[in-house]
Amino acid sequence: MHSQFKYLALAFITLSHSPLFSLAADSPADFFESRIRPVLSQTCFKCHGGEKTSNDLRLDTRAALLKGGKSGPAITPNHPNKSLLLHAILHTDQNLQMPPKKPLPKRVINDFRKWIADGAHWPSTSKIKFNKNKHRHWSFLPLQTTDLKSLLGSPTTHPIDRFLLFQL
Repeated sequence: MHSQFKYLALAFITLSHSPLFSLAADSPADFFESRIRPVLSQTCFKCHGGEKTSNDLRLDTRAALLKGGKSGPAITPNHPNKSLLLHAILHTDQNLQMPPKKPLPKRVINDFRKWIADGAHWPSTSKIKFNKNKHRHWSFLPLQTTDLKSLLGSPTTHPIDRFLLFQL
């Protein structure tokens, strides 16, 4: 009985770490909401959404991405290599680099490549909307390191106590 359990557990662990298993768990809508929309909202929307639209390019709807701006359509669904958005975030063309100051992490670029290759799904019934005001939602802000010693001069029993006492 124990050997059967070991083989079953081994099979489960192997399958749960396979790429096919993890891809099946993410629906196109979930993939967009968890990996694409936050990047567009946090990084791109400042210049290509709301009231500001650099180069007549909006990135806040799928229709706007398909229409594109002065340089043409931003995405070509199912064809990432033909999509200007991917070329811009890859920083391969000196005249077309977005974001302009610092490239996105490779993981994010690969997410965009996959999203475009899979048809650039944009949920039509999404309850999550882009934040049009200047304040970004706390969950999209980068993590910050805090010097615990600066929060409170005297040592406490636990680091969390420093945060609590600082707020009090």
